[in-house]
Amino acid sequence: DELLEIAKDELNVKEIINLKNAEKFITYKIKPQLKTLGPKYGKLLGKVKAFLESCDANEVVKTVKDGKTYTTEYQGDTFEFSFDDLLISSESEEGYTSASDRVSPSFSTRILRKNSVRKVSKEKLSLKFNQ
Repeated sequence: DELLEIAKDELNVKEIINLKNAEKFITYKIKPQLKTLGPKYGKLLGKVKAFLESCDANEVVKTVKDGKTYTTEYQGDTFEFSFDDLLISSESEEGYTSASDRVSPSFSTRILRKNSVRKVSKEKLSLKFNQ
């Protein structure tokens, strides 16, 4: 609870809700990771881009985030995508902000530092009152 309060303060938000299924609040956009898909599909990269622009991005993202390979047939060709093959971005419904389940190390460090400072401050205050 205390860490959640620190995170709310750090993120400057009123409320943090941990959702198991956030698809109704998030729209994904996916683009090809050219480093992996360029060599793999070469001349077919245009079709890959066209597919990724027209597909159900939420379905593709869910599959690859689960560690599976997403396979599809598009305009007569078969394409396979892993998580590393895609550049995934997300847009949240107005009024909501999404955060990745991968919290950056610098953010984690700031939260832990703030939590430590709060605990030390409380302890000092407690010691002053107990003297």
